[in-house]
Amino acid sequence: MATYQSLLPQILPEVPGCPQTIVLQKLADTVRHFCRESWFWQEPIEPVTLIPFIPLAPDSHQYELATDGNTEVLGVIYLLHKGRTLPSASVSAMDHCMPGWREQSAPDPRAWLPVGSNRVMFNPHADTQQARAVTGRVAVAPAVGALVFGDPLLTYTDGLVAGTLARLQRMAKSEWAEPQMSATNQAIYAESLSLARLEAMREHHADAPVAHPLLDI
Repeated sequence: MATYQSLLPQILPEVPGCPQTIVLQKLADTVRHFCRESWFWQEPIEPVTLIPFIPLAPDSHQYELATDGNTEVLGVIYLLHKGRTLPSASVSAMDHCMPGWREQSAPDPRAWLPVGSNRVMFNPHADTQQARAVTGRVAVAPAVGALVFGDPLLTYTDGLVAGTLARLQRMAKSEWAEPQMSATNQAIYAESLSLARLEAMREHHADAPVAHPLLDI
């Protein structure tokens, strides 16, 4: 993992007089925005253990997707059940087309459904406990308050630095404000973000047919 501190030497000389705390906050904001907009940083999930279906509490079978780092899950690249790719389905579509789906169970799920920012359900529910049966890959961003970010993002260091400078230099009435340079740096950042999106899309297609955002019901 890389630290925000490691990028300070490329930023501080361009914003003389700016407190380091402000620089670090704007850098963290830039990195999180870059991750949310590009889905470039991806990590494997911790394997998920499925539990037997409980008929009286079907909605309790929601599973949290997590990685082994201090990250926020943005969306699913793919999920596998025992090595087999699972397609996604929406809760609203299932409720419309298969009203009884919440009470169904079987040995193997046929699809996954997003039910929160980092949670999913499976259809049908598992009828037996299956240890570490679901694996996969997700797009992530540094968690709020994290001091580090994923090494893959270093590929776009110049863009992250430019994006941070753009935020700092458009701070009106600050002694380091430079509106023209802010616009220039914003253009550099936008180009890096566009390239990262394209690269992430290529990786999505290499790993699985479709990338599925996690959406609340």
